[in-house]
Amino acid sequence: MAMKVLKNYLPILFSLFAFVSCGGDDEDDFANSNDNYYVKYEVTAGQQVSYAYYTDRTISYSDVDRIESFDVRNKEWEGTYGPFKKGQTVQLSVTTSGKTNSNARISVSINKDPFVVKAEQRESNNIKLSYTIDF
Repeated sequence: MAMKVLKNYLPILFSLFAFVSCGGDDEDDFANSNDNYYVKYEVTAGQQVSYAYYTDRTISYSDVDRIESFDVRNKEWEGTYGPFKKGQTVQLSVTTSGKTNSNARISVSINKDPFVVKAEQRESNNIKLSYTIDF
């Protein structure tokens, strides 16, 4: 009796298993289309020719829908912005007056993953970085 009941329900169980197994890929594709990217900009002072020549920097960077720009005298500046979408281009520029160079870096994180360096320039007084989000 038990074998007869099992034979009747076995095809139904296999069908349900196959249906559930095939449905998972669509959910992953949907989740990937909704990824959010966050961008971290970092600017630090480079090797200075002389501390007497320490001067201002002008920093410009891409926010989600505009370019922001400001002057700073700090030796370090960092900012994290987002969410951005895949295909957006982000930019960072640093202009240093005087004889002080700067280092700059653009790092990107997808959702809550760790940041990954995508563009970097060191020891320059005129930095222009850009990166199109593509991962």
